[in-house]
Amino acid sequence: SRKLRVKCWLDGELLTGRKVEILAVHRSHPAATHRYRYLYAVALGLQRRSFFMKQTISMFKSSLFELKEVKSLVFSAMLLAISIVLGMYSIQLTPNIKVSFALVPVAIGAILFGPVVGATLGGTADILNFLIKPTGPFFPGFTISAIITGLIYGFILYKKPLSIKRTVLAVGVVTAVVNMLLNTYWLNLLFGTPYVANLIARSPKELLMLFVNSFILYLVTKSLKSTNIF
Repeated sequence: SRKLRVKCWLDGELLTGRKVEILAVHRSHPAATHRYRYLYAVALGLQRRSFFMKQTISMFKSSLFELKEVKSLVFSAMLLAISIVLGMYSIQLTPNIKVSFALVPVAIGAILFGPVVGATLGGTADILNFLIKPTGPFFPGFTISAIITGLIYGFILYKKPLSIKRTVLAVGVVTAVVNMLLNTYWLNLLFGTPYVANLIARSPKELLMLFVNSFILYLVTKSLKSTNIF
């Protein structure tokens, strides 16, 4: 559609013979605008998801390549030995509650060499700790938990800036997902203890260990950073 625009003098009088035709501005329908915004949001989400997947695949490839490096294998073997020694001095408070720092070297290996190495260290350390100092029947669920622990630490901290916030985040995810939810479920299957009651009983210890493990892991990684290992 077209409409007329009339120019006026400052005193309000019309300027005769100066009528100009211009195209009217058409606004998009609200439904069409909403659809375009929705499609844009979907496209942006797919783009971010594709970028996230590429970054994740690249991370796992880089971590897998670490297994081919002699330096990485030697350092990983040292961390595995330290994990076994720490596992020997674990404290069994109750049949369902144990305090151990055996997975701290696993976390360091995951930080240095990625989630693949971290998962390998976690699973191997759990099996060797059981063979050296068994505290009950072997249950593969705890080995799965150790593998997932290495994956989480590597996924969050591998080739990432070291900070106390990121360290607490990684330890917090491991504490919530693995130590509290998953391990409590394994204990329920193994001993038949009520899941909710056992979860409540284990919560104070896990919350305490969250801060302790975060503090220890941050100090160790900060010390290693000063040696240019990262």
